[in-house]
Amino acid sequence: MRVQTTLGSLILSAGLCAARACAPHPQSTTTTSPWTSETETTTAVGSVTTEIAGTTSGVTSEETMTVTESDTAVESSETLPTSGFETSTIEISTTSVAKASTRTTEDSTTTTSPAHSVQSPPNGDFEDPTLEPWVSTGTTTVFAYGNYCYEKNQCARLPGPYNGNNAKICQRVEVEQGYEYTFSAHLRQSCSYYNAGEGEDIDCSPFVNTVQLYIDGVSFFSKPVDWDNQYHEYSDTFQYTGPSIDSTSLCIAVVVTQGDTYDFFVDAVSLVRGKSVPVPEET
Repeated sequence: MRVQTTLGSLILSAGLCAARACAPHPQSTTTTSPWTSETETTTAVGSVTTEIAGTTSGVTSEETMTVTESDTAVESSETLPTSGFETSTIEISTTSVAKASTRTTEDSTTTTSPAHSVQSPPNGDFEDPTLEPWVSTGTTTVFAYGNYCYEKNQCARLPGPYNGNNAKICQRVEVEQGYEYTFSAHLRQSCSYYNAGEGEDIDCSPFVNTVQLYIDGVSFFSKPVDWDNQYHEYSDTFQYTGPSIDSTSLCIAVVVTQGDTYDFFVDAVSLVRGKSVPVPEET
């Protein structure tokens, strides 16, 4: 700030201050004075810049104020008469300053752990044109159709009698280390034997014959078979922590201890790999 003044200009400045305190916006007043003064003031506050330039020479004074704000655009010029003074011109220029708004969008990526896989043995529902890759031992497995099956149109029939009273149907599967598995199959028994006391064939006793679900080197499950000639699900859930196996036998086997005439029907075989399980550290 640079100020050069005399006593007259001090009196004039006091008058100007009083006038501005009573008005909402800065105003300027020019008076004729034998004294000369020169005042140059620049004020910068926040987003409003005010410039006031006043020059008094002889009898003429002019004051210009420039205001810059952010939301309006108004230009005005007003000439005010002043008693006993020369006219004074106040120019107010308001310029709108556009504010650029920048929005940044960040893609949010959610990582989901891989879903547990469902591993069904090929042709586990026996709906293919052939029984492959199933292989039977102790009997010759054939197709059964329609109402003989648990679901859909086809299923496997293991007709008796069996060599050594047992038969099985198997195929090769892969088993990975460190997972829980569920091996299940639906079986139905049709079984009868000749009862001399009755003089006729009667149904086999309940829970005498046995079904086995096993995977060589991995798991073994055995349970007596119901006698009611209806499908029942047999299921084994186990955790495997041994070394991974590329190929091993998955089998459904039947052991007969009673019956002269019997068939077993197999359908809806599945092997489901579930959650991962800890593998013990080698010692």
